[in-house]
Amino acid sequence: TNIVSPVISIITDISFDHEKILGNSIEEITLEKAGIIKPNVPVITSNEDDKILSILKNSAFINNSELILSSENINFMRFTGTGFKFNFKGKNISVENIELKFVAQNRVKNTAIALSAIDMLSEMHYDMDLRKMRKSVENFTFRGRFETGSLTPAIMFDAAHNMHSITELVNNLKLYFKNSEYQFFITIMKDKHPQDIISCIKNNFNCVINYIVLNDERSFVPDDDGVCVIFRNTENDISGIVKNISQEKINIFTGSFRLYSLYKKITEQTGNQNESKIQ
Repeated sequence: TNIVSPVISIITDISFDHEKILGNSIEEITLEKAGIIKPNVPVITSNEDDKILSILKNSAFINNSELILSSENINFMRFTGTGFKFNFKGKNISVENIELKFVAQNRVKNTAIALSAIDMLSEMHYDMDLRKMRKSVENFTFRGRFETGSLTPAIMFDAAHNMHSITELVNNLKLYFKNSEYQFFITIMKDKHPQDIISCIKNNFNCVINYIVLNDERSFVPDDDGVCVIFRNTENDISGIVKNISQEKINIFTGSFRLYSLYKKITEQTGNQNESKIQ
């Protein structure tokens, strides 16, 4: 980000992550992120926290950069039961009834950032095709984010790997599957506050938690006291994990992108992948 001269800078939601590099407070992390703001270059952000916005606004002021809050361009957002619909209204372009099917709620925020960037590019006289724009955002898929690998049994993957993203996952599960029961298959890196992540899951769901120990020095290994987890597997124990897949509950693989290849192997062995989503 610091070896190019951008026409627009974009700062997505800031949360606690990579503290050893970015800092131990949200203010320190924000100051590091604000480093991409360049003189006289507009910056778009999805952040709404007052502490974060105060720092971004100050940095934008110092750099004489226009700060655009993408959330202000979204209106009439509603949950449809199978996704989200909303209207986008920027300075130069307006699009009504954009529909994102079976996506996590934060996808709406990320889409708003992308559309706000397109809006700014339009102001800069770039040629923008609104039909292609709508088709792109409505058909976009992101592997590893609220992804359904199988309907029978129900198996999902989400790469939630810190407290911010695991909280979003919990909220999305409650939104889409109010009356469902869950089973979690998780692994967490040591520097991602693993005990807090496990507690977040346990405090929100009365569920079985299967902890998968990776062949990775960064991977957190829970104690054998039975407090944190119900079952432990290693990533090489494919057959053991397959045996623990529930036929009645929604099986959630989460905690790290490192689980994605394992999740794919499990769905190949156990799942019916002809369905595009869990209903």
